[in-house]
Amino acid sequence: MKNHARLAASVVVLVAMVLLQTPVAGAPIEVALDPNKFGKLDQKDTKCGAVGCGPTAAVNSFTYLQTAFPSAYPTPLVPAGQDVAVADSLADLMGCCGAGGTSIENFILGKRTYVESKDPGATKYGAEISGTWNGAGKPDFVHQNATAADLLGFIERELRAGEDVEISIANAGVGHFLTLTGVTFEDETRQRGQLAFIDPIGGKPGTTGFRIDANGEIRTTYILGAQIAFVRHAVSESPVPEASTLAVLAAGVVFVASWRAYGVKRVRSAGSDALGG
Repeated sequence: MKNHARLAASVVVLVAMVLLQTPVAGAPIEVALDPNKFGKLDQKDTKCGAVGCGPTAAVNSFTYLQTAFPSAYPTPLVPAGQDVAVADSLADLMGCCGAGGTSIENFILGKRTYVESKDPGATKYGAEISGTWNGAGKPDFVHQNATAADLLGFIERELRAGEDVEISIANAGVGHFLTLTGVTFEDETRQRGQLAFIDPIGGKPGTTGFRIDANGEIRTTYILGAQIAFVRHAVSESPVPEASTLAVLAAGVVFVASWRAYGVKRVRSAGSDALGG
């Protein structure tokens, strides 16, 4: 009976957790990471200066990764006091110091090359890009022709999993990278809300409103070159599952299997009692 009571209590807890994560109709939906775990590098301090937002956004997100998951990165991605040096190394990998800044392709490939050079095999990657990949070498984790729903769903899902996310915003004249720290949707329709970020310009926290407009684009209130910017791409990184994580997942599978077996046993017992009567 004690085992039955424990199983029942565990089920109640699991159901409560699911209910707590289920948005209430009309209520805001918020996902937030601790902004204090992110880097605060200012792009003006890097060698690419005004066009150094890509490497700078990457450094600020790497700081989060190694702070949030220290055991996954025994070789620090950003050694203490080396923020600028790491950004400059990334600038070379991303080719960002040219007049055009950093393309999304170079951003993704440059980040992965750098991370794998420090802690090989420790990280999993994801990306949603609007449009198609330009050039060769597209990684399998890159999803092309992303819609607004794809991008916002990816952002919410990755942040909810504790992963770091960078976005590329742009308008007709200029583009920019931001390191996200959170997203809030006004309601369950997820059509509008607010993005929280660390901005490479100044290395400070900030927010921007957003909404999906009539053209199906994510229109923000962030101003670039005197024009509003649109979210174009999103990229994420996180540690591959550690042994402790796999153990927790395995325990969950065992629990579900045990509960199902217990339910089957009860049904069979009830059936036997009925037949015996």
